[in-house]
Amino acid sequence: RFTGKDPETLDLEWKRTEQVVGRLGMVLVPVFFVMTGVSTDLSAMFSLQSLTVALGMIAVAVAGKLACGLTAGTGVSGWVVGVGMIPRGEVLLLYASMGLALGAVSKSVYSSLVIVVMVTTMLAPIVLIRLLRGAGRTSFRKGI
Repeated sequence: RFTGKDPETLDLEWKRTEQVVGRLGMVLVPVFFVMTGVSTDLSAMFSLQSLTVALGMIAVAVAGKLACGLTAGTGVSGWVVGVGMIPRGEVLLLYASMGLALGAVSKSVYSSLVIVVMVTTMLAPIVLIRLLRGAGRTSFRKGI
């Protein structure tokens, strides 16, 4: 009772807060991704420079996540852990959008970052399914 409220009241308030934030997120998250798409300059996105930079960033991002995954420990597939960490682009998009708005990131670099997020987000589920099926699993759920 640190706050002077009983645990049941705090639990009820927490559930209400989660509901409000969840509903707010259902509205704001799609708006964020639409704004990200609108901010992307397609001519810059498909320039040789942006594609080359994006390819390099994808290679470094994937290699870094796989290397970290290999330290997962015994009894755990390091490859599955590493691949599972690859698609973490929403935070990158947030910071890239802020950098673009502040003029700290060029349109070319921003476009490269958008490509990295798109590729890594689509790549990970495909590779994860293959890794899990190769391990004899047919589902992501435990025991199946």
